[in-house]
Amino acid sequence: MENAIAIPQYEIERGKPTPGFNHGSVQLNIGFEIKLHYKYVHRAVSELSLDLNDWESVPDICLYPYKPCKIKN
Repeated sequence: MENAIAIPQYEIERGKPTPGFNHGSVQLNIGFEIKLHYKYVHRAVSELSLDLNDWESVPDICLYPYKPCKIKN
């Protein structure tokens, strides 16, 4: 009998390997640098689920043009 290898749910859902420590560290550092240097130019969002013309994607970091947040009271 062959040894069965369990595939993590993350990998099944996203079709990519589970990120590791270094991946998370680099992702955070990139987001930090974008916020530090381009705070009022771009808004960085991490792990955002996108549907791009029927192609589902979850990029590590998305950049959007900066727009002030509207806070409702």
